[in-house]
Amino acid sequence: MFPILASAIREYRQGAHKSRRSSFGMDLIGPAYLIDSDFESEEIALISQQLPHVDVFVDVGANIGLYVCLAASQDCRVVTVEPLASNLRYLYQNAMRNNVANVEVSPVGLSSSPGLSVLAGIGAQASFLRNWATQDYGFNQYVETVCPISTLDVVLGGRFSGKRRLIKIDVEGFKYQVLQGASATLEMSPKPTWIMECFLERYHPGGRNPNFQQTFEMFFDRGYTARVASRSGPAVTREIVSHWVTQGNVPDGFSNFIFSPLNSGM
Repeated sequence: MFPILASAIREYRQGAHKSRRSSFGMDLIGPAYLIDSDFESEEIALISQQLPHVDVFVDVGANIGLYVCLAASQDCRVVTVEPLASNLRYLYQNAMRNNVANVEVSPVGLSSSPGLSVLAGIGAQASFLRNWATQDYGFNQYVETVCPISTLDVVLGGRFSGKRRLIKIDVEGFKYQVLQGASATLEMSPKPTWIMECFLERYHPGGRNPNFQQTFEMFFDRGYTARVASRSGPAVTREIVSHWVTQGNVPDGFSNFIFSPLNSGM
């Protein structure tokens, strides 16, 4: 009971009960830092740039629904995945209060296979990766939620054939496991464009992501190109990724990347 009460107090202090105007003009509720104009400004600009070329937007780790509302406002079909009940509460309210349509919500986590798993933490810092970011977010170790788990291939189920898809994944250190359950989605035609947060050395237990290079290889092996996820982000090659892994860090704080099919123009 104490962790639940402490979580509620924390959200109140973050101003989650108040409506705020987002950078793209919608009134949303949730922790203030997730809505304020400087939150993920580059990522919001990049996704806004991509959406006119997209039929379906898939948001894995949707949190309070910021990107869900952004995509739905531009007439995209939206499939959203979010396992944490407190986040879903805000997501539902934000979708309803803004009258967004064509939104499908899956209240589950994603991994390499279906089942049950423990989600540690609250809010935007919760993770299925045990001991994720405990030095930075010590509260995570005190709150655990058992959640149903599916895979991205199951959630999408081979639907949207021939549709242009943009898939955003933000699951706090658990990207590789999600991609392991997305082999069919990676091969869809046309191939989706993906935007993901992926850290090499930050927040991971032991100080290093053991699957950083393999995550990039999953895309390179399937004919994707990569670049830093900003409107004019530099290209990222196999050689660059290998160099980052060898030196043990990613320069300039890069942590968000976009993976595009060859000749996609996106």
